[in-house]
Amino acid sequence: MKGTPRSLHSTASSKLYALASSDLEPSLIAVSISSMAKSIIVPSNERQHDGSVDSDAAAKALGHPTGASTCRHFGVGLSTPPPDTSFAPNRISTSIYTPYNFLFKNLFKQFARLSNMYFLFITVLQVIPQVTLSGGYPTTIVPLVFVLFVNAIKDLIEDIHRHNADTVQNSSKTLQMQDGDAKPAFVATTWADLHVGSIVKVHQNEIIPADMIILASSSPIGQCFTMTANLDGETNLKIRWVPSQLASPDNPMTADADIWAKVGPEEPSRRLDRFKATLTTCDNVKVSIGISNLLLRGVLLRDTDWAVGVTVYTGDDTKIQQNSGETPFKSSSLSKMTNIMTYQIIVLQVVLQIVAVVVEALGPDLPYSPRNSQSMLNAFWLFLTYMLLFSNFVPISLQVTVDITRFVQSILLCLDTEMALGGVGVTVYPYCPSYIYTHYFYSTKYYISLNLSLSWCQVRCSDLNEDLGVIQHIFTDKTGTLTCNNMEFRKCAIDGVSFGNVAAPPSAPRGSYLPPSTSNNYRLRSILPFPKRTMDMVSPRGHLTHVNIVDKALQQKVVDERHPRFVQFFVNLAVNSAVVPIVDAATGRLVYSAISPDEEALVCAAKHFDVTLLRHDSTSVAVSRFGDTVLFDVLHMFEFSSERKKSSMIVRERGGSAGVILFCKGADTVVFPALRSPVDAEEDERYTAMKQHLVTYAAEGLRVLCVAQRELSDDVYEAWNAKYLAAKTASDTTEDDLDAIVRDIETQLDLVGITGIEDRLQDGVADALQCFRLAGIKVWMLTGDRPDTAVNIGHATQLISNDMQVVQISTKGTAFIAHVGVGIMGAEGQQAANASDYSIPEFQSLKRLLLVHGRWMNRRMSILTLYMFYKNVLLVLPQFFFGYYCSFSGQSTYYDSLYQLYNVCFTALPVFLFSVSDQHVSAPMSLQYPSLYASQSFGSIRWFWLWILDACISSLVILFIPLAVLGHGPSSIHGFDQGLWDVGLVMNGAVVVVANLRLALESKCWFWFIPVGFASSLGLWSASAYAFSSLLSFGGELYAVLGVVANLSILFMLVLVCVLCCFGAYGLQAYHTTFAPHPTDICHEIDVWGLDPTLPSSPVVIVSDGRVHPKQPHE
Repeated sequence: MKGTPRSLHSTASSKLYALASSDLEPSLIAVSISSMAKSIIVPSNERQHDGSVDSDAAAKALGHPTGASTCRHFGVGLSTPPPDTSFAPNRISTSIYTPYNFLFKNLFKQFARLSNMYFLFITVLQVIPQVTLSGGYPTTIVPLVFVLFVNAIKDLIEDIHRHNADTVQNSSKTLQMQDGDAKPAFVATTWADLHVGSIVKVHQNEIIPADMIILASSSPIGQCFTMTANLDGETNLKIRWVPSQLASPDNPMTADADIWAKVGPEEPSRRLDRFKATLTTCDNVKVSIGISNLLLRGVLLRDTDWAVGVTVYTGDDTKIQQNSGETPFKSSSLSKMTNIMTYQIIVLQVVLQIVAVVVEALGPDLPYSPRNSQSMLNAFWLFLTYMLLFSNFVPISLQVTVDITRFVQSILLCLDTEMALGGVGVTVYPYCPSYIYTHYFYSTKYYISLNLSLSWCQVRCSDLNEDLGVIQHIFTDKTGTLTCNNMEFRKCAIDGVSFGNVAAPPSAPRGSYLPPSTSNNYRLRSILPFPKRTMDMVSPRGHLTHVNIVDKALQQKVVDERHPRFVQFFVNLAVNSAVVPIVDAATGRLVYSAISPDEEALVCAAKHFDVTLLRHDSTSVAVSRFGDTVLFDVLHMFEFSSERKKSSMIVRERGGSAGVILFCKGADTVVFPALRSPVDAEEDERYTAMKQHLVTYAAEGLRVLCVAQRELSDDVYEAWNAKYLAAKTASDTTEDDLDAIVRDIETQLDLVGITGIEDRLQDGVADALQCFRLAGIKVWMLTGDRPDTAVNIGHATQLISNDMQVVQISTKGTAFIAHVGVGIMGAEGQQAANASDYSIPEFQSLKRLLLVHGRWMNRRMSILTLYMFYKNVLLVLPQFFFGYYCSFSGQSTYYDSLYQLYNVCFTALPVFLFSVSDQHVSAPMSLQYPSLYASQSFGSIRWFWLWILDACISSLVILFIPLAVLGHGPSSIHGFDQGLWDVGLVMNGAVVVVANLRLALESKCWFWFIPVGFASSLGLWSASAYAFSSLLSFGGELYAVLGVVANLSILFMLVLVCVLCCFGAYGLQAYHTTFAPHPTDICHEIDVWGLDPTLPSSPVVIVSDGRVHPKQPHE
């Protein structure tokens, strides 16, 4: 191979191959890894007698001052110096706590929340004699400890999972080369014991323990296959190579060679597609190391018996750890609104405290409560007293209730079988990595296999659940999101002539033709609702996938006539590819593993026309051309990237008459500018025709690529190659510099042909987008395709119409940050899904995610938040109004234990059950009428103050009616007047009942457990009141008070209070439902009564665009 260094006399790869695969006894292998970007081999005559490297010699070779070496060294067969601690260890720790710091660290984390600090302050106030209302007992500590305990348990469970995952990884076994008595040997060690510079051997189906450069593999040509499912979810195999100079069979390394190596990798980075290092051999030949020579931690070694490498990044420096940083914090719009509500309720609380203090100060002197000279101090103590009285203005259980509710909502969302791929469940298997919770919360974890688990919706950020119900804009990618990402070779243009079957109408059979007069009506190929193809397709040449082209003229040109330009077109597709041919051991058939469906479709198309890719490695490519095997020496490969938008390969055909050939394929925006000027009128006409075919293909929704080539003379290639190799091994060369040199050779191209690949739309995409439009959601499709292709897809999905104006956004205007990220689990892996907040199996599942679950969760969480403030204001305000009767002295009307258990015990369960189960409108109705999504409005500051006003009115009723009834004489059979605690117990009971009834008015879907939850809360209050009334040690103030509540007149009074408190809310609901029904009320009525909206008796009118409104008298 010309231009490739062949002067390496001995290689570390050969020695490692001998050590890994045979009983040869190498005397010494030693490798030195440096963090610097330079590399060098230290000759053996500069080693010291103890086997270590002379630091001065190494420094001198590197150009550093003597005695200032920054290298780290290790040896095999002799004593190995300890690893350099300046590099990250390979032990990883993703856990937050340890058994020793959990209590302190978790408490510090929880008390960083303002609400927890607030209630801790309230607890301290309760033990101050001047302000206590509980006899000096910190009763607030009970709900506070409950909240802290629940959060601590949640954090502990999550951290135990992290610890277990860390332990599994750190204790995993691998083989590391270590010193032996007779010879170096690979011995089992844990991942945690590896360090930078370790030589590691990995066998087939084992996971790579650290980022390492491949030094040898079981393949004679130095290749190994990996699967990166743990990194990006891709299950197709990727190929990695031993550096060509190390894998050269022409330079075997003798068993007694003695080499110290030095490798200089770049600094650790997050980029998975880039890596640069340099290795310098003993004869000063520099070997450039790239990403194709790097095995990343976490990838799986497949179809390769073994591979040996030297670790360059360990632990937190590995690329997988660099990309696993903390997820950016996202807060839902409702959470931000809740913060505003909290600040406003705190302001209201402070205002009421000030009012109470001022009124008390301006009030008359009372003989039983004389004033003293310390009026300011008394005012201060009174202010703190009222802070205790009003402490429940801020709901202590709000955050823990919201967190638990979101968690359960996420489980229910993941278990929705209607959102699983195909709408079916999966088979459950034990002991697999991913798990889901079974239905109905039996507290049992079942484990499902990786492939099957991809069919389910997954939630990675439950904090945004409610935001799914208020989406206004959808920004969606096209490939793999709206489309199936299942590419089919449909058309091609070669030598100015277009080939391939034309698009057919939906009713036409597959592969049929349309007359020219009707083809324009059906030129949008991507709208055709054809079923998904099977794995194999019958074609004239056999069974192939990814090929759907029927054209006898093309077959005649390629197979029968073997026209040179036509043959060269398909040779280009087969050779210039990122496809790995693999022989299936079970069937003996040749299968392809490609990095993208496009690449596989192009190679399959070449095979369809009898140009079959047989082997593809870093040094050569074997192609079967009409039954004859043709070998190409690979001189250079330049892979496709989003920046380059093309891929190129420089090859030389063995035994061929042609010289060096550059094959290139890519987007028209980068290939057309690189074309040579037409040499004659015929070539100019051919270029013009090809450009027209490209526009036509794009207008039909096909993905187009330009295929070009260039024949290079030996002089031109040698001059360019020398320049490229010099830049590639230079330490100061950047990626941009190399790209510029590559672009120099990718010029003067000859356009050979155009390819047209179809990527069919997913099922239900057009319907989903139409539903989003009716729901008031604006949809943006983001694509890098040609404008014609993008417009075609827009028409096919009914995203745009003919009367709309198409606007192309500049690059500067395309950057934005999504509030909620939803990823699609596609054929190219789970990169988007893993980085998203939610992931779904296909695009049409987004319709149910937003219109059903999003709407449900937004309403539930909004009412949950409003209700939490409502019930606390309902509890606190009667004490403020009671100040009128006690001159605002700070006297409490409630027994403190019942007061503190209100949030945790008496009102917690019903609102939780409501928040995970209520359905204002059923799922079928929500999908049938998408406009319901746009019409919802549940959580806002306006609604917040309406609920607070409702609580104010109800608190007045709860205070004054019991005082009016019980304050005008004895109501007991014993003739005793009712005391403060009698009235307080009645008021507290009324608050509990009204709070639960108010939530019941909002509940629209009564599952069996909803009334059970309400009954449990009321029963728990009754049991608590009975306990405090029956036992003197529990509550001296309440002793024997419960008998008052058993009085029949008081029970009737309680019923009256509850009716009056709920009358306003119920009356408004009844009025709106009867005289001014909202569309959701109409649909709810249809659900409840099982009405048919198409019947004349139905109270609903269905508009043609899917909207719904009440029937008018004249309709």
